[in-house]
Order: sequence, then structure tokens, then C-alpha cells
Amino acid sequence: CIMNLKHIKQWIERQRVHGMEAHIVSAGPSLPKQLPELRKELDRAAGKVFCVKHSHNTLLEGGIIPFGCVILDPRPIDGISTHGIKRRDLLAEPHPNVIYFIASMTHPSVTEHLLSKNANVVGWHAYSTSAAKYKLPPGTFWVIGGTCSAFRAVGLSHVLGFRAAHMWGFDLCVWEEPKDKDAIEIIEGKKRPKWLNISVGKNKQGFWTTGELVAAAQDMRAMAADTNSDISYFVHGEGV
Repeated sequence: CIMNLKHIKQWIERQRVHGMEAHIVSAGPSLPKQLPELRKELDRAAGKVFCVKHSHNTLLEGGIIPFGCVILDPRPIDGISTHGIKRRDLLAEPHPNVIYFIASMTHPSVTEHLLSKNANVVGWHAYSTSAAKYKLPPGTFWVIGGTCSAFRAVGLSHVLGFRAAHMWGFDLCVWEEPKDKDAIEIIEGKKRPKWLNISVGKNKQGFWTTGELVAAAQDMRAMAADTNSDISYFVHGEGV
């Protein structure tokens, strides 16, 4: 987004590999009960927490201040998120000690909101086949990763020198049958079910999930199968 190129003054820079661990915190329903274990892990070894906007407030309310919040959202801030929450409420009060890593494809209203709150904003460029046709400004580069901000945070942490990624709140499902399980939503002019019931494993256990979360599960599978990766993954929780 050209507006973000004008708004954002500081862009991410590559860092040397170090010994700290990255804790990538998504916003699955198991996250609140995982906070005590996350605190123990942070006490065990030097690490930094990367969150997404849906886990941002949960962490702060739990007394955990993230190192960074990774934002990758081309939709305006005045709207309802995929979790049914007003997007503006998710970032209503940016914390002064959190770095808000904003992808250049993010809607400029999000960037403008954070800057109006004096948030510490750092830009980055999320790679995709459609974005690759654009020439990047000098001194910047593409950051690879999955289909959502939680998995992009892994690529972002790699650029920043982390080689161990702890995954928290990556349920990729909901734990109860949705009350609106038959709901239909319109995406790019096409109707599709809001919720999917997916059966996995030898016992064909069923999980309620969404198309976006299924795509994230495919990201996880691809990452786990990448034998060329130099990242060690530690997955916490039950859903994934």
C-alpha cells in the first residue's frame, strides 16, 4: 500500500542469529489457560513474545507484555474481525513497550490509528505471488510465511535471528459446536459456509473450524515437513 510507505518511517532489518526463543501467540480458545505455562517457559529461557491482534489484549490483561504484535490485515479498522470483534477494539490501547510490526499490505486506516496513539510502528513486506511483481523500496525485502499473521510471525522472527519457535494458542478449531453452525458468509461475492466440520485422525474425531483455519493447518503441515528449515518448533496445546 502506497499510503503505508508514506506513513511508516522505520522498516524491519535483518539480525544475526542469537540464542533467544520466539513465542508465537495466536488466539485459539485455549490461550487463556495456557498463560501460566507460557510464563514458565519465559522464565526457563530467554525469549520474546510475538502476538497477533486477537491475542494482544489477552496477553496484556494476563500481565504478559509482547515484544511485538504482527499485523497483516488488508481490511479497514472500522469493521468486524473474523472472530466477531470490532477491529478497532483489538488495538484500542497500544502498549508503549510493544513493537507493532505492520505489513505494507495492511489497510492504512490501521496504521493511521496506531500512529495516532503514538504506537511504536515498524514496517515489513509480506511476500506473495501477487505482490512479487512490485519493486520494493531500497533497503527492504520480502518476508515469507504462511497465510495468516500468526504464521507470518514465524518468518518475521527468523529474520530477527530467532531459530526456535514456540507455538501457543494454535488450536485451529473451536472447542464447542458453533451456535450459528449453519451460517453462510459471502467472500469475494461468493457464498460459502462459515463453519466446517472436519474429521481427522484414526478415530475420525470431528472438529469445528473455518476455511481460514484449515489453510493455517496446511501451513503447519508444510512447515513441519520442510526438512531444509533451520527452525525448531515446539507446539503447545491440544487443538492443532
